Amino acid sequence: MRLIIEKLHYHRGNFSLRTPHFALGESVIALLAGESGCGKSTFLKLCSGILKPESGSIHLIPKVSPALMLQNPLYQVISSKVYDELAFPLQNMQLSAREIEARIQEAAALWQIDALLGRNLHSLSLGELQKVMLAVTLIMKRPLTLLDEPSSHLDSNSIARLYQILGQETKRGHSFIIASQNLFELHFCDELILMGRGEIAGHYKREEKALYKEKLSEWGLLFEKGDCSDN
Repeated sequence: MRLIIEKLHYHRGNFSLRTPHFALGESVIALLAGESGCGKSTFLKLCSGILKPESGSIHLIPKVSPALMLQNPLYQVISSKVYDELAFPLQNMQLSAREIEARIQEAAALWQIDALLGRNLHSLSLGELQKVMLAVTLIMKRPLTLLDEPSSHLDSNSIARLYQILGQETKRGHSFIIASQNLFELHFCDELILMGRGEIAGHYKREEKALYKEKLSEWGLLFEKGDCSDN
C-alpha cells in the first residue's frame, strides 16, 4: 500500500468532505474524477498534508510526504529561472551538487524542456509552464505523487508523453493520483476514483466499466467519443 485513509472528516464553511475508508496500492495510476466543486482538489491537499482534517487518519507508506502539483502551478513557483525551480526541491532534499545536476539534466531530457532551462518562468507559455512544473514535481521521485489537472494546457502528444513518464515511474513502485475533468485519460490509468458531494462514491479498476459507467451517467460525466469505454 501507498496510502490508507480511515474515517476522514474535513469541514470548512459550507463544504464538508468525508472518507470512511480509502486505500491505494503500489505502482498505480489512479484517475480522480467528479463534478466541478465536489472536493477533488481538497482531497489531494488533505492527502498531501497541506490541509488538516477535523478527524480521521491518513497513513503514508513509507512515511514520506507526497509530492503535489496544484491546479494552478503559478501558485507554486519559487524561482524566476526554470533551472533554479528544478534545483530548489533537490536542494531542500540536501542532495549533492552532482546529483542535483544529474537529475535536472535527466528531467529536462525526459520532459523535452532542455531549451527552457535558462528561461524566465514568467516568459513561458502555459503549456511550457505546465511541463516545467510537472518536471519539478516528479524530480523528487516520491513514492506517492498527487497531480491536480496536470493535462490542462497540454496537447494530445504531451498528454500521452505525461502518462508514458508516469507509467515508467510505476515500474519503480511509485503511485499517482490524478484529478482531471478529462475522462478519456482513464485510458492511461489503472484505477478510477469517483468523488461526489464531498465523498468518494466509488473506487474501481479501469476494466470494471459496468460498475462505474452508470454512476458517471447519473452525474452527467459521460465519456467522449473514442474514449476507452468504447474499446
